[in-house]
Amino acid sequence: MLMKKSLINNLKSFKFFSVLAVIFLAAQAGFAQAPPAEAGGDMTLWYLVIFALVVLLVGAIYWRYRSGQVQEVEDISGKLKDSDAVNADSELAWLRRNGKNIDKNQDYKKYAKKSGKTKRRKKALKISVDFDESFFAPLPVFTFKELKAPADFDALPVSNDPELMNAIDQVQDEMEEDEKSREIFLAVLADFKNQNSIEAISDVALYDLSSTLRSKALTILADFDHESVFEAVVLACADPTREVRAAAARALFRVNFNRADAWARIALSGENGKMVQMARAAIEGDLVKRSFERLVHKDAKYSYEAFALINLLIKSGETEVIFDALKNHPDMNVKTAILHTIKTTKDEEALKGLNAILEDQSIKPEFQKEIDKTIEEAGLVAA
Repeated sequence: MLMKKSLINNLKSFKFFSVLAVIFLAAQAGFAQAPPAEAGGDMTLWYLVIFALVVLLVGAIYWRYRSGQVQEVEDISGKLKDSDAVNADSELAWLRRNGKNIDKNQDYKKYAKKSGKTKRRKKALKISVDFDESFFAPLPVFTFKELKAPADFDALPVSNDPELMNAIDQVQDEMEEDEKSREIFLAVLADFKNQNSIEAISDVALYDLSSTLRSKALTILADFDHESVFEAVVLACADPTREVRAAAARALFRVNFNRADAWARIALSGENGKMVQMARAAIEGDLVKRSFERLVHKDAKYSYEAFALINLLIKSGETEVIFDALKNHPDMNVKTAILHTIKTTKDEEALKGLNAILEDQSIKPEFQKEIDKTIEEAGLVAA
């Protein structure tokens, strides 16, 4: 079809130029037969002929240019029509396959527009984009309902090995002032993983006059990695020497046994003297302040260890640091987690302390409501 139109346009151009050529030749022939003009005669006719020829030539050029533009537009239109025909065939085939689904979607959109469901769906989508689902998940500490009984661990045997017994005697000899000699016998004790060797090394870690030997004894206890070393390591966290406290902290976090069970075992032991001693050592060694942050940890393992330690503080009566955190800690999650821990213990003395906090005018009203709620849920109201 495009070739046919092009051919027609070419024929029209040919006819136009043929007519132009005939006119030009006829004009030439007419002037040739006319008598010659006298010199200085009238040249008006010649000028008119020349002007007519110029006008015809300009018109021919313009007509040719317009014909070319029209032809180009027609070519493009023809291509588009051919492309549209192919696309129309593809769309018809797709509509045959999916027409039903389109009708359903259109029906739903009309219904949603009337009922307002479209807006609700957009709103829900926006919320799911703006907030992570984990934001709404409760912290593990709020799932703890009570301090569970710790798992049993295997006690180490007692050894009567002569070399071991001699090393114990030499290390505990109060008359032995040579530090190098005691260090040698401490190394001998390190080769025996027995109950009596651990007891002897623990005595060195807590009571030896040399801070260097106390620090080395703590390193050996950490290498044993047995829960029977736990009490000595915690007590050493309150050592008056910074070097020893640092060694005790390293030892405590190097061991792989369950520290939460170790804290729970002491808290549930009922031995008030031991509980108070361990609670005070934890406070002096800054273990409690660090535990406040771990209490709201997303890992239940770390969170439960802090939960067990705070339980020990409440049961031993060493609660001053806890109430100070309730009043001054900057993190509201920590405060709420401490309240939850107090509620699980249902300790009457701790609840009395909460009532005392309510009298503090600096406590914000919203937090006072949380304290009231804790006391009410615990089922005990202090007098």
